[in-house]
Amino acid sequence: EEIVRLSTSAKKAMEKAKTKKKAEVKKTVSASLSKTKVKKSKGTSPSVFKKIPYIVRAFLNPFTVFAMTKGYFASLFNIDYLQEDVSQNLRSALQEKAKSAPTGGKRARKMKPGQAKTLSDLPQLSA
Repeated sequence: EEIVRLSTSAKKAMEKAKTKKKAEVKKTVSASLSKTKVKKSKGTSPSVFKKIPYIVRAFLNPFTVFAMTKGYFASLFNIDYLQEDVSQNLRSALQEKAKSAPTGGKRARKMKPGQAKTLSDLPQLSA
């Protein structure tokens, strides 16, 4: 009977030691966490800049303001100011003709949907 009493008291002592050890571990962990606070990363300025509406950002850029003002006054004096001038076209007549006409004896290769183009697939422009 004395042996049984020893074993139960030994079990209780073991459990008490385990709980005491757990309490110590929890205490040290909480103390270390309270000492080292996690630094939150502050938002960078570009993310704050993107929250500003586009029109406000456009007015902050002097080049954009100048271009918009120039376009506005050009539209007041000439309604068709946006129409492209044919004489100012960058492509020459020969390049336009080469672009519209099929190339010499080569047959154009049929491209599959989603197929990537290579340099050989692009049209050749004569200089």
